[in-house]
Amino acid sequence: MNTFFSSILLALCAIAAVPSIVATPLEKRDNFSNSCSDISVSASGDLTATCLAAVGSLRSTISLNNCVGNNNGDLTAGFSGFTSSCTNIRLINGVDLTAQCTSASGIVVGSQLNLDTFVDNNNGQLAC
Repeated sequence: MNTFFSSILLALCAIAAVPSIVATPLEKRDNFSNSCSDISVSASGDLTATCLAAVGSLRSTISLNNCVGNNNGDLTAGFSGFTSSCTNIRLINGVDLTAQCTSASGIVVGSQLNLDTFVDNNNGQLAC
């Protein structure tokens, strides 16, 4: 009987230790460009890259049009639809999205947005 209670006590101690391990915050993710290569963007705003995964690497494509908007001529993350009012869409240094965007007053202005601030590599899949 004493062995039974000792076993239960040991099991309870082990369970009590688990929350401290589980509660440890995850490390901040690296910018997607640190784990992806062959990064390109199409004229229609599709971002494509080869990204590291748990096993090997995967070729992945996402539409930046779903996560980038034109806010009065400025490319802005967290919005959508930038391709309807921006042209000359391209990448500089593999991470800076640039385009010529029309402002609310109709003036076309150059704009730039660093993709590393909001694009992630999720086990080989690009996400924003």
